Amino acid sequence: MELTVENLEKAVSHFYQNSATQSQLNLWLTAAQSSAQAWTFGWQLLDQSKPVEVQYFGASSLQIKISRFWHEIPADNYAFFREKLIDAVMFYANGPKIVLTRLCLALSSMILHSIPDQWASPLNDFISVLQQASGERTLQSHHVTLLLEILTVLPEEFQNMKLAHDRKISIRRELLKAVKEVLPILREVICRGIPRETQISPEDEAAALAGIKCFSSWIQHGVGVGLEESLHLVEPLLAVARNANLTEASLDALTHLLNHPEAHRYPSLLMDMLNQLLSLKDHIQLLRREGDLEGAAHIYATLAAFGESHSRLLLDAVLEDGLKKENVLQLTQIMLESTGTPGRYPLDENCSHLAFSFWYILQDDICTSNVEKQKIYESLFGPAYLALVDILLTKSMITVDQSDWSPDDKETFRCYRQDISDTLAYCYKFLRSAMMDRLASHLASTVSQCNQNPSEWPPLEACLHALKAVAENIEAEADLLVPQILSLFGNIPYGSGHRFVVNTALETLGAYAEWLSAHPTYLGHVLPILLFGLNSSDAAPAATLALKDITRDCQIGIRPYAEALLQGAEQALRLDDLKDSEKIRLMYILGKVLSILPLDMIVASLNRVVGPCVEELRTLCTTREPDALTKVVLITRLKMIATLCTTLDLRISGGDDSEADESVTRQALAIQQQPVLLIAQQLLPFLKGVVDHWGADEQISESICLVVKHTVSTLMEESLSFLPELAAVIVQCHRLSPQAATLDVAKLIILIFSQVSGDAQQLIRAFLSEIIGTTLQVCGVDYSTLTLDGVPSVDVNRLADNNEVLGSFLGLLTQIIRKNPKLLIGSSYPLSSLFYCGIVGLTGPESPVLKAATQFLVHFITQSRENPELVSVVQNQGHLLVAQLLSCIGGESPRALVEHTADVILALNKKYFDSLCRWMSTSLGRERFPSPLVSQPQKENFCRSILKEKSNKRRLQDIVREFSLLCRGLEGTEYSEQTSRILP
Repeated sequence: MELTVENLEKAVSHFYQNSATQSQLNLWLTAAQSSAQAWTFGWQLLDQSKPVEVQYFGASSLQIKISRFWHEIPADNYAFFREKLIDAVMFYANGPKIVLTRLCLALSSMILHSIPDQWASPLNDFISVLQQASGERTLQSHHVTLLLEILTVLPEEFQNMKLAHDRKISIRRELLKAVKEVLPILREVICRGIPRETQISPEDEAAALAGIKCFSSWIQHGVGVGLEESLHLVEPLLAVARNANLTEASLDALTHLLNHPEAHRYPSLLMDMLNQLLSLKDHIQLLRREGDLEGAAHIYATLAAFGESHSRLLLDAVLEDGLKKENVLQLTQIMLESTGTPGRYPLDENCSHLAFSFWYILQDDICTSNVEKQKIYESLFGPAYLALVDILLTKSMITVDQSDWSPDDKETFRCYRQDISDTLAYCYKFLRSAMMDRLASHLASTVSQCNQNPSEWPPLEACLHALKAVAENIEAEADLLVPQILSLFGNIPYGSGHRFVVNTALETLGAYAEWLSAHPTYLGHVLPILLFGLNSSDAAPAATLALKDITRDCQIGIRPYAEALLQGAEQALRLDDLKDSEKIRLMYILGKVLSILPLDMIVASLNRVVGPCVEELRTLCTTREPDALTKVVLITRLKMIATLCTTLDLRISGGDDSEADESVTRQALAIQQQPVLLIAQQLLPFLKGVVDHWGADEQISESICLVVKHTVSTLMEESLSFLPELAAVIVQCHRLSPQAATLDVAKLIILIFSQVSGDAQQLIRAFLSEIIGTTLQVCGVDYSTLTLDGVPSVDVNRLADNNEVLGSFLGLLTQIIRKNPKLLIGSSYPLSSLFYCGIVGLTGPESPVLKAATQFLVHFITQSRENPELVSVVQNQGHLLVAQLLSCIGGESPRALVEHTADVILALNKKYFDSLCRWMSTSLGRERFPSPLVSQPQKENFCRSILKEKSNKRRLQDIVREFSLLCRGLEGTEYSEQTSRILP
């Protein structure tokens, strides 16, 4: 379509009216805005007789051209173009607003491109134009608004424009000079919004709001305006904050000023500013009395921002007597008041969460101070933090009736409770025993209260929630108050108590698992309660989680209670209303308990627990057709057995209990085999049936792999007796459902048994060959049809669908080539196929695959010099490898992944220097390769630089990165500079 004004109007109109063609029209219109004709049609489309959307497109076109294509304007046309643009801005001063905003952005771009050479004093000149238009020295209201619009977008445009570094510094210098002109204007405009006896006109209020937003823009957008220049605006902004319509904007502006990165350089000014901010405390009380908690929240947020940004300054201030110290303590009290705002969060109030970061940062700075200062801070801030604990206990209480709560409200409150939990943990780091004493007192009183009146459960639940929050920070030697607290758990009314109380109590007991491992004598207070929880479907999730933590951390300590735990776990497994996840956790608990029991008890329990699971698997696979319900049951049973195989291990560590450790060691030596061997013997005959029926299902195949993996991990060499059956199961799973899980198990089996001799060695070689053959076929590398140069053909589409499989396969090959390359050499498949898989892995856009490919290639190349079979593969396919590496560097791979190629180049440079010289020269000699954007001299320079580096990996990465930027046309651009900060 021809680029005419008429066609542009039609395209813009269709764009807004017909969504079906928006995508195509957007491409055409975007291209039009970048074209040379945009300098012409941009003005033509600004005709006010045209629709607003067309005028907007014209203004946007001019803004884009000025911002990005300034160099296209001839130098002798600058003055004419400037006058024309100012006239357009003045013409649209009364709207439409969307058109005016784009024109203001265009004028801002022109100012930034012109100063100081082409336009020495743009702001003064523009103000003069406005004064002439007003006909008097005082600007009319709409001209004031126009000036503020320009002043607001100027720093925004400065931050968004892509400019060379030196040019940006030069412009910032000029803008800072302009601050002297801008800030007095803003002060005068902002003062119009200060509340007074006579009513403020809407025009003055609108102008004040625009002035505040303009000030925020100059603070935020990297111009460099800071506290020192802006201090005389603090007072009017605080005065304007008392105007309900301007409170939020003025306080946001003050917050931006407080958060300015240079603010910390002016401690005296900051403390003066704090003194002024505290003058709003009476206004907070007024707002709270009037029920305007939203207005109060804005003030609280600003004060909290001060504390968060300058907590060190506050701590230094309290070391001196006088006004500064009083102000800091007053700020702390206001933050307590904010956190303790009455009402239910988030329904009735939205203030209490604002100071959480303040409390954290303050205590963190206190705790990292020297010991002498800490004592002073404890005396000054200790009472406030203890009061904070009491407040948080109240605020975290669960509302009994939540019928008026929406799902979003409940989720918000859940997150709020987590924030309270974190804040309580920070309080403990500061208060230590004083806080535990306070919580112990709260627990005793709330337990007594709940026993007298079970409906009064929220305070008790909140106290338990707080005890859980501090558990992980309690050191093992801090045992003075924890026993007293744990003893009170026995008095909690679990039978008649609310489910929230029961669950939180059980979760809290689990949180003290690490402390209990150092004090096992107190397990007697804990385990009966947890076993009680197993009998309730509501409490079972919390009970199983807690028991999992305790049996993991206190395995030796639970020996006196092992039989009771065994009985409780087995009994719970027979319940019908347990969820699958809880049954799996119970198997974890069972394994930990059985590991410390005599062999006869282990065998008896396995018969009671594993026997029915195995029988159920047999029944499901032989008498029932596959369906969704069967699948869920199968996965649960397999995961239960896999979990038991993980934890049922006689090679446990006895910790500090040396006598117990010796006992366990003697038992293991006497038994001479792991109990998991009994499970494997029972399960294996039926596991193959599961694979035959369900092996094609990815989830079931993954669960089967989990069983095999945990069985082999626990038994290690003891699983040799049924290795053929295990290998057959994994091979069949991999054939039916190739995935990372099967390859991970294959890697484990191969690495454990790769050094054995005899028939087992032949079995492992055959197993590896099966895995290789299946994977090559799945990934589309056809090893049976090699080309003349020994390269297998590749099905690109199939490879893309199996990226994860390829990554895991290359990880398997890497481990083998590192630890036992002879095993790989002895496989029945050509090594060229495997090496080519590594080359193909470099083409993937995903980081895990490319990393796995580079690691495999590096180890293959490194090991090859000691294995002649590998040398021939590298020599035959080295040219393909180098070509692919250069393609990745040239733009085929994402920039974030390019540096991994340096590892392979370094390995080739060390082991095949002469060949690398030849391969690099041949590949880089091709025209337009690896990118049409690099010249032959640049490629030759890159080649020389690469070949020089044989040891300095970091330098090689820098060379590769720089050449990649050249290939992508990004060298020296601001985009490359910005993204280089976030890319590895």
